[in-house]
Amino acid sequence: MRPASVFRHGVIAVTEGSFRTSLQGALAELGLPFDETLLGFALTSLRDTLLARVGPRIGTARFCMKSLENAQLLTQIAQCARG
Repeated sequence: MRPASVFRHGVIAVTEGSFRTSLQGALAELGLPFDETLLGFALTSLRDTLLARVGPRIGTARFCMKSLENAQLLTQIAQCARG
């Protein structure tokens, strides 16, 4: 795994449930098949993982792609998640 500083990140303030629901909707809207995992979402068609977590104390959600090859999708995912 690459150092966290190499990843491109998106940050929003939410609850864990609403964050996951929002990401599920965004991935469905973008037509990206996925399997939910403990770390986030395995994007099966891309052979990549959308890593997602929520800091429970402050409600800050973070998400990033495991590989840099698909980092450009973060903007699209964030736009659909805000929907």
